[in-house]
Amino acid sequence: MEQELMEAAQAGDISELYRLIRQDPNVLELFDGIPFVDTPLHAAASAGNTPFAIEIARLKPSFGRKLNQDGLSPIHLALECEHDQTVRKLISLDRELICVQGKEGITPLHYVTERQNLDLLATFLFNCPTSIEKLTIRGETAVHIAVKNQRFGAFEILLAWLHGWADMEEILELKDDEGNTVLHIAAKTNQHQVVELLVDKVNINARNSDGWTARDILLQLSSQQNTTSQPIKFSDVGCDIPELKGDNFKMWKERVLLHLGWIDIDYAIRKDEPPAVTNTNTEAEIALYEHWERSNRLSVMFIKTKISAGIRGSVDQHTKVRDLLKAIDEQFVTSDKAFASTLIMKFCSTRLDTSERCA
Repeated sequence: MEQELMEAAQAGDISELYRLIRQDPNVLELFDGIPFVDTPLHAAASAGNTPFAIEIARLKPSFGRKLNQDGLSPIHLALECEHDQTVRKLISLDRELICVQGKEGITPLHYVTERQNLDLLATFLFNCPTSIEKLTIRGETAVHIAVKNQRFGAFEILLAWLHGWADMEEILELKDDEGNTVLHIAAKTNQHQVVELLVDKVNINARNSDGWTARDILLQLSSQQNTTSQPIKFSDVGCDIPELKGDNFKMWKERVLLHLGWIDIDYAIRKDEPPAVTNTNTEAEIALYEHWERSNRLSVMFIKTKISAGIRGSVDQHTKVRDLLKAIDEQFVTSDKAFASTLIMKFCSTRLDTSERCA
């Protein structure tokens, strides 16, 4: 009878389904007892028999979360076979199916991100916002998947969604099993558009498992360019630094620090001031102090050129870069709240009330 049921599912024959149920009312219960199995819902979903799939999903909701021997749920199979309408109908019954983790922890959201199915990606986020928090066994979010596979369209939608999400920075700064944030991955793969969109939203000094920051990776790639190649320029990563005016403090600071690091004059920001030079100092100690002094002087000069006249008057007395940055921080410590999310989601014009969506 199980074989007959599977054939009915593949054919989409609902009448046959109920004929078999009349013969054996427990016919569907047989599948629940097997940990990993192809259910009639798997068969209907992979065949794209939407009405039959919905009928089975109503009768046995548990089938929607069941994995087969290949670690795939019915929605995974429908996605593989490009039966988008079946997918939409199934999630209309149960939004949490979007979060079902199959083989290697891959959810339907991970899948549509990798395939860059932008329509379903938007639909999944709309119906189950928390799906963006799910990780693969390699510690990858959907954003990791988008950047690793160079799916820029999917990345843009995910980033736009995160602008309306309270934990945007937390999601973007999650590290995969190699310790890489999405910024590390974008730097490794020379995705300058992605780097440009991320530099003012994440910690640019985060290190991966090898101890590398994204800046380190970009510098390494630059050094590997052969003489006939165009070297990587800072402008390539889109670090156009605006003048600090008060409502752009967070972006301004991130880009200033990235720029100073990129041109390698951030030593005085990272290291304490060495003792002043005296007649008893060694050549190495003198060289260290001169290195710090040059870094401090150039950094202060550069930062002050990027501050509006009205703001500069209140911090212009500072001659040491750390003191200058501290004074600016204190003046704008809460201004990052004013730097509100301005990206408009491509699929929704207003921020969604996630409390009404899946948990």
